[in-house]
Amino acid sequence: MGNTATTNEHRNETMTTKHTYTATAQDGTVHTRTTARTYTHCILASGIHHPATNETVQYSDGCEVLGWAGSPELAAKRVATDKKHGFLNVQAVPCTVN
Repeated sequence: MGNTATTNEHRNETMTTKHTYTATAQDGTVHTRTTARTYTHCILASGIHHPATNETVQYSDGCEVLGWAGSPELAAKRVATDKKHGFLNVQAVPCTVN
């Protein structure tokens, strides 16, 4: 039982330690996020297509962050889902911890 207190202290310390993650898109745009969570990839898209209106919107700054993923598997799943929802040029960009 003595180890439980040590484990809880470590868990609380780990959960409150914030890290800054950086992902650089192919066009050189740098995206950052500071959080206590762990991420491996940043999910980016260059625009979206609206099937109902047949309208395509390209993002003015080159790409938008759709989200962040905590593993390569989750990143691949997110890319597939976002493509189904009409996002364009969706990519999972590996991120680094600063």
